[in-house]
Amino acid sequence: MSVRAITKRTGLPAPPLFAFQHTAVSHTGNTTETALFSVTIPGGTLGKNGTLRVNPLWSASANNANGKSIYVKYGTATITGLPMANILSYQHIAMISNRNAENSQVFGTQGGGALYGGSTQAHQTAAVDTSVDQTLSCTCELGTPTVTVSVTGITRTGQTATATATAHGYANGQSVLMAGATQTEYNGTFVISNVTANTFDYTVTGSPVTPATGTITAAGWNTVTLERVFVEVLS
Repeated sequence: MSVRAITKRTGLPAPPLFAFQHTAVSHTGNTTETALFSVTIPGGTLGKNGTLRVNPLWSASANNANGKSIYVKYGTATITGLPMANILSYQHIAMISNRNAENSQVFGTQGGGALYGGSTQAHQTAAVDTSVDQTLSCTCELGTPTVTVSVTGITRTGQTATATATAHGYANGQSVLMAGATQTEYNGTFVISNVTANTFDYTVTGSPVTPATGTITAAGWNTVTLERVFVEVLS
């Protein structure tokens, strides 16, 4: 076994910054896993013993129990997969290293990207062929909203529906899942506007009966935002 000598850190160059994204990118309104950042790592970049180090900063629009998951992926390998339910912000480091071959990797537990330390889970391995181009991505996935409020009424003028829900807590431009109306045109995911403390508007299709009937609820979709991310290649 050969060991490379460790020199004093003073004066050493910083690890090479391969890519970064400093513009915030967000996702909301559906359960489709969505990439908020991706970059192609050219084949051969890591050699036989290189490492990718990824440092993302995420945020969520609400600290609630609605399902929210964030991932860092390299080729077919999921380096980290972390839950964000009841969390407003999350910064973590994801690392994956080639181990003496361009198609053999080792990395920590998928849920262990938040910090360094011990885990009851075993480390992970992968067989991504890094001799060819591979995509590194940061993705997020939302669960269907489960934190709901009761809607006491919906009236319609033209294509504009006005929902009344006491102290709903929503904001202009937020996506809201409406459910339970007998007239199905009022149900679905809508971007809301003209928000007051107890009402909000959204646009419907057709000419459903007004006022709406049924046991109606509203559930606000959370928004997950990748605030920034940078990628380093260590060799």
